[in-house]
Amino acid sequence: MSRPDFLSQLPSIEELLEHPRVAPVLDRLNKSAAAAQVRTAQVQSALASLGAELARRTEGWQSLGPAEIVERLVRQLERPRHSTAAPSINATGRYFDAAITRRPLAGAAVEAVRQAADAALATTGPKSIEAALRLWKAEAACVAPSGGRALATVLEAVLAGGTLVVARGDMSELAPGVRLDTLCRRCGVTLVEVGASNAVKPEDYCVAIADAAEGPRAALLRSPSELAVLQDSAAAIRSTGALLLVETGHARPRVDTPAYLDTAPTVEDCLALPADIVIVDATAWLGGPVAGIILGSRSAVGIVTASPAARLDPLEPLVDEALAATLDLFTRPGDLRFSHPLHQLLDAPRENLQQRAQRIATRIAACEGVATAEPVELPNPLRQGSWGIRVSGSDGAAERLQSRLSDAKPRPIFRFDQGAIVLDLAAVSPSQDGSLVAAFGLEPASGGE
Repeated sequence: MSRPDFLSQLPSIEELLEHPRVAPVLDRLNKSAAAAQVRTAQVQSALASLGAELARRTEGWQSLGPAEIVERLVRQLERPRHSTAAPSINATGRYFDAAITRRPLAGAAVEAVRQAADAALATTGPKSIEAALRLWKAEAACVAPSGGRALATVLEAVLAGGTLVVARGDMSELAPGVRLDTLCRRCGVTLVEVGASNAVKPEDYCVAIADAAEGPRAALLRSPSELAVLQDSAAAIRSTGALLLVETGHARPRVDTPAYLDTAPTVEDCLALPADIVIVDATAWLGGPVAGIILGSRSAVGIVTASPAARLDPLEPLVDEALAATLDLFTRPGDLRFSHPLHQLLDAPRENLQQRAQRIATRIAACEGVATAEPVELPNPLRQGSWGIRVSGSDGAAERLQSRLSDAKPRPIFRFDQGAIVLDLAAVSPSQDGSLVAAFGLEPASGGE
C-alpha cells in the first residue's frame, strides 16, 4: 500500500468523535467543551503526531491503522496532561510553580531542537532514554509525554486489575485538575489510602497491602521529603513483596547536583532504595521540556516498555532531542550555573537581585495608577533570601492594577499580600525585567536591563 493510499484511509475528526471507544470518554466530560478541545488540539495533535511518524518511516504503514489512532486519542483525552499556558513571568518566588508550564529551556536543548528540525530525524530509539541511562546508571528507562502520563502508563502496564496503596497525605493533584483517584479508576486500579493527612507509618502500608484483593499490588511514595523516612517506608513495602513505585516530585537528579538549600532525597537516592520504578517529571528540577521519565529495574520497566500504553504514548521527536540535551547537562554538575536557566537563577547573588529590584521599583513607581513601588527583602527556601518589589495602587486601585497585569503579554504571576502586589525576582530572568515593568504600563517591553 502506498503512502498516499494509507493516509487517505485515516478517519476524519467526525468519525473519531462518534467512535464507540471515544463517545463514552466524551460523555464523562463536558461534551461541547470536549468537542471543541478535540477539534482544536487533541485530535489534531494526535493526527499530526501520526503523520510525522509516517513521514519518518519507510515501511510498516499498514501496522498503524485507524484502531491505533482511536486508542491514542482515547488515551490523550483520559491521561493527565499539561495545559498549554500563555507566556508568563514567574514572579511568585517559587521555582516549581504548577501555574508555570512554559519554563525556559537550556540553550543546549534549544540548539538540539533546532538541529533536529533542520535535519531528517533518525528512526532509532529515543535519545533521551540513552541520556537517562547515562545520567542515572539505572538498569532500564523509558519516556512518556508528561510526568502524569508516565504514571498513568506505569499503572496501566503493571497494575491493571490490582491495588495501589498511597499515603493520604500524598493525594495532592498530579497536575492542575488531575487527581490520582480519577487516574486509578481509568486505569482499572483500586486505590487504597493509608495514614492521616499529615502522618503515615511504614506498617500502614504493610497492613493495606496484606488486606488487598487478588491481583498485582504496589505502593506509591510521592515527593519524598526526608531520606530516613523514605528508606523506612521503602523497606517495609519491599518486605511485603509488593512493587515499590516512587514519584520524585521536585527531587534533584543526583547527589552531585548542586543542592543550594535543598535537603530532599534525590532521584539517585530513590533508585538506590531500591525502587522497582521511579517516575521523574522533566519539568521539575531538570527544567526540561514537558515529559516524564520512567526509571527502574529491567524487569519492571521492561513490562512498561512492552505495554500498549507505552506504544500509544510516544514522545515527540523534537521533545526527545530537547530532553536528551537537558539530561546531558546534569552529567557536568559544575557547569550547570553557566548552562542551565534554573541553576543560573538559583546561583544569582543576592546583591544582584537587590540591585535589580531597586531599578525595577523606580520604573514601576512612575507608572499610572501606582502609589508606591518599593524594593523588599524576601525569604526563599532554596537560597539565602531573595529580593522583590512591593507595589500598591493609588486610591485603592490594586484591583485595577491586577486587571492590568492579567491583560499583559507575557503575564506576570505574582503574590498578593495585604492589598499589595508582591513581585519576587528569585525566578525571574534578568531578560524579563523590561517585560515586568511594561506589564504595569501595558507598553511593549524593550528587553532586559
